[in-house]
Amino acid sequence: MDKFPRKFPSNIAFQDFHNIFRNFLNISDSKPYDCGSCTQSFSTKPQLESHVNWVHHRKEIQCNQCHVICRSTGQMRRHQRIHSGTKDYKCNFCPKAFANARYLKGHLNRHKGIKRHKCATCSMAFVSKGHLNSHVRTHTKQRPYKCHFCNATFAVKYCLDMHVKVHLGKRDQKCPHCPFAAVYKGDLTKHLKCHNPNHGPHKCSHCSASYLTRRCLFLHFKSAHNIHEKAPRPKYPCSKCTKVYNNTASLHRHQLTHTGIKEFKCAACAAEFYTKSHLQRHIEQHTRATGDIVCPFCKGPFPTRLVLGQHKLNWHGVSIHQQKHGTAETQAVNIKAHNCTLCSKSFKTAGTLKCHMLCHQGTKAFQCLLCLKSFGRKSSLVAHIKTHKRDSDNAM
Repeated sequence: MDKFPRKFPSNIAFQDFHNIFRNFLNISDSKPYDCGSCTQSFSTKPQLESHVNWVHHRKEIQCNQCHVICRSTGQMRRHQRIHSGTKDYKCNFCPKAFANARYLKGHLNRHKGIKRHKCATCSMAFVSKGHLNSHVRTHTKQRPYKCHFCNATFAVKYCLDMHVKVHLGKRDQKCPHCPFAAVYKGDLTKHLKCHNPNHGPHKCSHCSASYLTRRCLFLHFKSAHNIHEKAPRPKYPCSKCTKVYNNTASLHRHQLTHTGIKEFKCAACAAEFYTKSHLQRHIEQHTRATGDIVCPFCKGPFPTRLVLGQHKLNWHGVSIHQQKHGTAETQAVNIKAHNCTLCSKSFKTAGTLKCHMLCHQGTKAFQCLLCLKSFGRKSSLVAHIKTHKRDSDNAM
């Protein structure tokens, strides 16, 4: 202790005191201790050991309650405050509280609208550096977080934690009204809407409540009315004919047939459809075709002769009997094999004959979507639509 005096003269300079203190700790300006893993060098051996342990030989201490890994015991103590349930750091703007001051500071920046961390690639800014790092991975396409149970990778640590819960079967988000439990909070929020009465199309036959799904209606039967039978499926009848469907989507597709307008036309052949999904399903047949099998009427390619024969029957009026017996296809186009039993008319396809029978029944199933006028025949509807088009052209 002789090198470091206990008392200093009052007139000693700060730089002289600094030099005496460095000599006492054996600190010199030279840095003889080089790191073997990088280019840095240090003045003392303890500094080198601290650098190696902190940077190159990182400690990985895993939390015994979750999958978080910390680099030091101090970080682990601060992290475990989250699991202790004590949240001493409270926000002055909202009822939220946090386990440490760092989380509270980041939360206060959201209230103040402070976004100090900006992306160098785009103009977006974020409150925390962690949110910025997650955003940067959308540009670099990096997914560093890998699941230990499967090969799934994620760009955000939170998404990995939620994914691991699925493997472990941890469903923390529980419904207060029924045994339903979910992994994600969003799924629970969506489920809670099912318990709100007067919310959906499935109506209770014993009271005025209605629910979003049939399952929620079944739970309502058990809890409110002590009925353990499943709710009957609702039926959606067509207002133009006697057909009944189980859902509104099927009813809507069927009602398009009463308009007589097939807006979706195939560019490769003469086929026309009421819906886009039916057209896309039909186009898949052309994509599978090699070009060897071609329709002689519309020159459309088809993958097999069976599909071509069905196409001839539906769109060119060539029956299967005519195709088998080798009737001249150019003459078979004009043959109308479907005859009406009430009059002398005949039609190429069974669908056209079915629409014709509505005229004898006195029903007007073809309705104009512009003026809501109804017609008994499709041709009358088509001619009527042309009048709307002429009126619009004259108005311009």
